[in-house]
Formats: sequence, structure tokens, C-alpha cells
Amino acid sequence: MSAPRRRRSRAAAVVALSLLLLLSACSVSVGDPDEVPEPELVEDGKVTLDLRARPTREALGLVTGDNGHFEDRATGSDGIEVTVLLPTGSVRLRAFGFGSESLGHPQEPVVDSFTAPPSSSVVNTNYPSLQAAAEQLYASRDVLGLDEQDLATLAGPGPEGGGSGVGVIEGLRAGWLEVDVELRGGTTGGPNVNYLFRYYDSRSRGAVVSSLPAPDADGSQHRPADDTRCS
Repeated sequence: MSAPRRRRSRAAAVVALSLLLLLSACSVSVGDPDEVPEPELVEDGKVTLDLRARPTREALGLVTGDNGHFEDRATGSDGIEVTVLLPTGSVRLRAFGFGSESLGHPQEPVVDSFTAPPSSSVVNTNYPSLQAAAEQLYASRDVLGLDEQDLATLAGPGPEGGGSGVGVIEGLRAGWLEVDVELRGGTTGGPNVNYLFRYYDSRSRGAVVSSLPAPDADGSQHRPADDTRCS
């Protein structure tokens, strides 16, 4: 399975999950003159992910010829304010990046990922402490449909934290929509928390691992494997 392709990469700020260095070789890329420009979904540091109905490629910034769209917080910014609208309510997250892809279910890849419907999105966040993460998760548990046992084990028995801080909390399962929250140990301070949203048919439900590329071992943010990184 090929990794999501991104036409251009922006210089990333010091992000919650890592520092990314960009190679000088990727300062400018020349593409097809008929290529559709990649859209910018973030405006004034804010973006809304509307999942009250199954999202389209256009809504998630997936232009024809791409199977992934990723955006990072602006340099010097404290993050992107991401509002996620779900059938159960809304959640507001402060993210260092987010992205979507159209690779399909990990066990059932699509024939043409460059025109296929979106299959998942991720919102990448970081918290200064496990308690701060737990406070967010407990405040959002009903909207995200978080499993109580998973939540208590990973985040802690209450908003004060005290959990393991590493693992996946199963969330909402509603037809085509699956929600999970992944906690990872951060390189400094508190945990990195990835809010995962998958758009699968009911026959594909039950997947635990997102088909979006996972962070590097040092906690690097989600990036296509073939993305050029330069300094």
C-alpha cells in the first residue's frame, strides 16, 4: 500500500510531537501546469471538521491526483483551533496538525486512492501533562463516545489523570463513522494525543490502526513516507 502523497511540504514549526527538518532540495517543486492547487483549509488559525455526514474529498482538501492532505500549524502559532462536529455534538481541539487520506481500510485498500472517497482523518494534539489530557478527554467523553474502561486505564479514573498514558481508547461507532483516541508518550512534558476518525462501511468496522502514517519513533508528526524533508 502506498503512503499518502503530498504535493508540497511546508516548513514545520516546533511541533508537539517532534521537530521536523526540511531539506533545501524541496524549496520549490515544479509540477504539471494543469495540476489543481492544493487547498488551504485552515483560515485565521481555525478549521472545522464536519462529520455529521460522511465527508467528501473536496471538504477534506483532497484534490484529484492526491490521496492525502495534511496541514500544520503556522510558525510561531500555539496551534490550530479544530472544531470537530459529530452526530453526538462538537469538540474543540488545539492541534499542531491534522490530515486526511483516501487509502481505504488497511485490509481492503481501494483500487484508485487518488479518486476514492476519504477513508480517515486525524487531529494531532499535545498536552502539557497527562492531567491536562485527561481533563479534555473526560469533558469530551460523551461526544466522542469513549469507552469508560479504556478511558480510566489510559487517562486515569477521573479528570485528575493517573492512567498509563499510552494506548488506544475506543470511541464512537455509528454506521460509517469510527472514532478512536490514541495516547502516546511525548518527548517532553505530557502525552501526544491523536484523535482518529475513520469513514468505513459497517463491514469494515473494528479496525484499530489508522491507515494514516504513524508518527516516527521519536514522536514526529504524521507525514507521507515519501515526503522530502530538507534543512
